[in-house]
Amino acid sequence: MREEVEAAKKNTNPKSTLYETPGMTYKPVYKISEICEIFHITKPTIYEWIKHGKLKPVKIQSRVFFLHNDIQQLLKS
Repeated sequence: MREEVEAAKKNTNPKSTLYETPGMTYKPVYKISEICEIFHITKPTIYEWIKHGKLKPVKIQSRVFFLHNDIQQLLKS
């Protein structure tokens, strides 16, 4: 997990456009409940996005997290 977070921090490009959304502060990883709040969707929708490749989960033990950069990519599309 630490390696993924460090890699995400290093990939931050100042020239790239970051989409700011109200209530979305920068965090290296987000929980599934936080993603539900940001996008105003339910957990089954997130599971469908994972199934279709829109989101890449990072699993640590029994918990699932999502990287900030993946959320930004989803906002672009």
